[in-house]
Amino acid sequence: PVEATRSKQLLLWRRLLLGWAEQNPEAGAIALDSFPLFRNAAIDRSLSTEGRRAVADELVSTGHAAWEDPGKTLHLFVKTPSEWAALILDFIQSNGLSGTIYTLYELHSGDLTRDTPLQGIQPALCLKALQVLESSAKVEIYHSTESLDETGVKFL
Repeated sequence: PVEATRSKQLLLWRRLLLGWAEQNPEAGAIALDSFPLFRNAAIDRSLSTEGRRAVADELVSTGHAAWEDPGKTLHLFVKTPSEWAALILDFIQSNGLSGTIYTLYELHSGDLTRDTPLQGIQPALCLKALQVLESSAKVEIYHSTESLDETGVKFL
């Protein structure tokens, strides 16, 4: 298709999939070959393999997805790691928690973040957000050999 048409199509697909992900936060990864939004049984049509890959690549390029199994399985992020990083930093600063060390578990499931937007963030996505903050020297990450949840983070 014409570039302008292709860009609009990808934008609409991104909105559709992110809307679905927002309504289905427990979904985790999606398989490109069997994801139901890529098929319309009522009219017996489905998005081509090339089209599915273009949508997936668009989501990855905007930070709204990451490959779990490249070309096959994709994790969708309603908010990008950079957006989550800003939320985390704002939460820490607003609550005067700078200089403190927390585990990843405390940030996504602990009492500290109960009833906040951070409650329930996927651990891998939380780590990606913290890595964004680490790259701008806002945090120090202490990786655990035991589990992702035991990874520590010090807010500077």
